[in-house]
Amino acid sequence: MSAITIRPVRTKRDEKVFIKFQWKPYEGNPYWVPPLLLDRRKLIDRKKNPFYQHARMELFLAEKDGRVVGRIGAIVNDNHNREQNENIGFFGFFEVLEDQAAAFALFDAAKEWLRGQGVTAMRGPASPSVNDEYGMLVEGFDRTPAILMSYNPPYYARFAEAYGLVKAKDLYTWYLHSDKVFSERFVRVSEAAKKRQGIVFRPINMKDFDNEVAKVHYIYSRGWQRNWGEVPLTDAEFDTHVARAASDRATNGAGGVGTVTAAQCAAGDSAKRGTGDIACACAIVLDGDIAYRVYGAHLYALRAAGLAALDRVGA
Repeated sequence: MSAITIRPVRTKRDEKVFIKFQWKPYEGNPYWVPPLLLDRRKLIDRKKNPFYQHARMELFLAEKDGRVVGRIGAIVNDNHNREQNENIGFFGFFEVLEDQAAAFALFDAAKEWLRGQGVTAMRGPASPSVNDEYGMLVEGFDRTPAILMSYNPPYYARFAEAYGLVKAKDLYTWYLHSDKVFSERFVRVSEAAKKRQGIVFRPINMKDFDNEVAKVHYIYSRGWQRNWGEVPLTDAEFDTHVARAASDRATNGAGGVGTVTAAQCAAGDSAKRGTGDIACACAIVLDGDIAYRVYGAHLYALRAAGLAALDRVGA
C-alpha cells in the first residue's frame, strides 16, 4: 500500500496546485459549480485578505505515488475565540479523492498544527470562516448549490465521521418558489406593513456611497448578532466584500444569470457570472408548501474537552 505524504504549502506554485486541486474530486459531477480562480486566490491570500489580520492559517497538500490526492487548511480565528469565548481552531478548504487514508492524514495534519497553536478543539469545515463557506454537505447532493453554500461528495461526511469527528451543528438551506411566495395577499400585507411602520424602500445613493455602506454593515452585523457561531466582519473585511460585489456587478451588469464552465474557470478566464436577484442563503421557513429544505450540512467537531479534543475518538 502506497504511503500518504503530507506537506505544507510554501510556494506560489504550491498555492496554484492547492487551488486547482478543487476540480479533481468533482470530475464528471453535473451539480458542482466551479469557483473563479481569482476568488480562490484572494480567499487564501494571507497578505492582502483582511481576514488574516486577526487569523492565521496553514495549508497542506496530501500526495500519493507522486500525485496530489487531497488538501486541507488549518485556521485559528482570534476574533471568533474572543467573540464566542472559546479556544478552538478550524479545518477548512478540505478536498480529497475517495481515499480514507488520505483524508485521515489531512485531518491529522490540521489537528497537529492547531495543537501547536495552543487551541483545545477543532471544528469545521470553515473556509476560512462563518462569513465565507461553512459546513459539510450531508444531503441534497442532486442539486446545484447557491452562492456561498457548501457542496462536496457524499463520502466526505463518511470519512469525517470515521475519523472521529461528530456533528457540532446542523446547517440548512431552503428553496423558495417565487410563484408561491409572491401572491396578491403577500403584496397587500406588505404594502400595509410599509404604511403602518413608515418603511421606505430606496436605491443606494452612490454620491454618498461610504455612508450607505456603513449603514449596510450596521444592519448586517445587527441581523447576525447572537446567532450561533457569529463573528462580526471588521470594517476592512466588509469593505472587501463590498468591493468584490461591486466588481461582479460591473462585470456582469445589473441582472441576468450567466454561465461559467469548468474549463473557463480552470483556465482562469474572466468569465461572466450573473448576479441577478439571487437570495438563496437564508434558512427561512415560510410555510410547509412554500419553502422546503433541499440542502443539509453539518459543522463537525472533535469531541471531548481540553487537549483530548484534538485526539481522534477511538484512536
